[in-house]
Amino acid sequence: MRLAIVAATIGISLAMTGRASGGFMDGNELYAHCTSPSQDRHSLCIGYVAGVMDAGEAEKAEAGRRNRSREAAVIGYCWVVPLDTPSPQAADVVAKFLRDNPARRNIQAANLVAWAMSEAWPCSR
Repeated sequence: MRLAIVAATIGISLAMTGRASGGFMDGNELYAHCTSPSQDRHSLCIGYVAGVMDAGEAEKAEAGRRNRSREAAVIGYCWVVPLDTPSPQAADVVAKFLRDNPARRNIQAANLVAWAMSEAWPCSR
């Protein structure tokens, strides 16, 4: 159920980008949302980052690790976000990662969010 909600949230977010050709959001587009002065676009950034983080939590639950670890993983990246971290702070972490890595912004946004989370809050493994 939770995975379906995450998928729907990401789908709505992608639909809101106004893309005629479809496809996935890349880091350039996510960075534009994250750094936009428009509250609507910035909110889309926060929601997208929260969606990827929720997908990591859903993956953890599917793997049966919910009670053994706070680690989340998506696309091969693993992270442990402190429990009191609000979504806007996580979005700031992603925006900084995108700002510091402009040559990588052509990569799919979900991969970049997972990469940023794993660098900011790495797993203990």
